Amino acid sequence: MAIILTGMGAGRRATRIMERLVREARGVLVASLTIYTHNPNDRDNYQGPSQNQDLAVVMATRAGREIPLPTR
Repeated sequence: MAIILTGMGAGRRATRIMERLVREARGVLVASLTIYTHNPNDRDNYQGPSQNQDLAVVMATRAGREIPLPTR
């Protein structure tokens, strides 16, 4: 299971809940990522919400490509 969660700014709690639900369902969590559309994803280079939303898309796309495929 991989979790990619987006939120305006309070995603950490939601991510923890999702991770717990995966564990309770006896799932195997291989990756978890919280991305914000409002709060800075890169505090050092934050330019505003529009730039941050673009960065969120890039981060989600990159994460989707880097998550390892399951093996049997």
